[in-house]
Order: sequence, then structure tokens, then C-alpha cells
Amino acid sequence: TNPTDGWGFQGSDWFSTLQTLAVAFQVTGTASYGNQCIAWMNYIASVGVAGNLVPISTDSGYPSRFVLLGLAEGYDWCYALLTPPQKAAIVEAGNFWYDWAVANAFEKDGPAYGNYWGGHVLGFGAFAFATSAENSRSGEITAHWRAQFNNLVGAAFASGGFAGGGGYSLRRCRGR
Repeated sequence: TNPTDGWGFQGSDWFSTLQTLAVAFQVTGTASYGNQCIAWMNYIASVGVAGNLVPISTDSGYPSRFVLLGLAEGYDWCYALLTPPQKAAIVEAGNFWYDWAVANAFEKDGPAYGNYWGGHVLGFGAFAFATSAENSRSGEITAHWRAQFNNLVGAAFASGGFAGGGGYSLRRCRGR
């Protein structure tokens, strides 16, 4: 089978499926929604545990905004239904993809106004927070992206791509 079955545009369908099922579980309390979310998370994690980088390495790391964020939301919102082995597999897959991203992903070191970089901060940051109770590397992942944020965002506003409104100043928006 294709390791990215049902993933849509670079993981966007995985994300929307996980988010929809996890929200449905949270809102209704109906375990079947949570169990369907977990079935998807099990599938996604199995791809990573098998050593497959496609779900994160496609397009030089663009899917971090979808795949990792979806896993984080599903993990957090369906936590009560996850078994210890399921949690461990999700953590293992996410950590594996993190290792690839910090070594290889496009915009892994910024700039702060980079589309890819923002996706990495969002996806891996949410993943680290969601898995913090079971993930011995959660602090490492959080510290990495927090340091990136602290080092890059201020500089981008001072003299980088965000300086003067980053090309999206109010003056430009008003057509002046």
C-alpha cells in the first residue's frame, strides 16, 4: 500500500480527518469518533515507526504543519482512549520525523517569516506539548523551537522580512 493513503495535499486530509474526529469525540463523548481518530493515528504512526520519511520529507518538510499538528490534536483530544503502546508509537514516529526535520527540512533555521519555518514551529511545537507526559524528548523539541522563535522573530521585526510591516504594512493594505 501507499504510505500516504488518504493524506490529500501533503497531509492536509490526514489533518482534517484527525481534527474532525477528535473534535466530534470531545463534543459528543461518543467513543466511536475517538476510536476512528485513533485508528488513523495508529496508521500514521505505523508509517513513521516503519522508518518512512515520506509523511514529513515530502516537499522538503512542508507536511509538518499538517501531519504533526493533526497527530498532536488527536493525541490530546483522544488521550483518554489511547493505550500506552499507541502513545509510544505516536511519540516514536513524531520524534523520528523531528530528527529528520531539524537536520534536513527547508527553512529548518528560518527565516521567521518563512512559510515552511512557521509550519515546523506549529506542528512540532504542538506535538511536543501534546506528548509531553510520555515523550522524554518533549523538552528538547520544545526548547529547540522556542530558541528558534526567540532568535529569529525579534530580528525579523528589527531588520528582516517583518521590518516595517514585512511588505504588508497598513499603508500598503490601504493602497497608498
